[in-house]
Amino acid sequence: PFGRSLKAMRDMELAAKVYGKDIVKLRTQALIIGGSIAAIGGALWTLYTMSLKAYTYNRVTWSFWPWAFMMLGGAGNNMGILIGTFIFSTLRSLIFAYKTALETIIPINPNWLEYILIGLIIVLIAMFRPQGMLPERSELPMRRERIEELRLKIIENLREEK
Repeated sequence: PFGRSLKAMRDMELAAKVYGKDIVKLRTQALIIGGSIAAIGGALWTLYTMSLKAYTYNRVTWSFWPWAFMMLGGAGNNMGILIGTFIFSTLRSLIFAYKTALETIIPINPNWLEYILIGLIIVLIAMFRPQGMLPERSELPMRRERIEELRLKIIENLREEK
């Protein structure tokens, strides 16, 4: 399975090689799939906005914000990424909604508060909770009793076939 191969490559590349996984091929496939999804997303965004102007795409909106969403929520958990996106989007909306009120409270221009917020949250997450709010769920191996039970069922089925 492709997903497990990618996890094996991510967690321990040498072990994936030992099990016969072609790391270069896996990385190439992941790059092609990721690039294809990004291209489709870009094409759909262009159709939605009816515009394709390079100056509208800046690094913060299209690189750092999604990265921060993922870091806050948890990189290996889709629900975590949705929660991270919701939290950041809510904070960003609150900053824009209360921009005039914030001007009287904080000593800086509220337009810069968004950039300070993203930097601060990325640093805090990296320092104190690198796995995010909802980390990737580890898959527990089967208990020995369950493995033995399955083995006995297989042996029993093989005997019945003879």
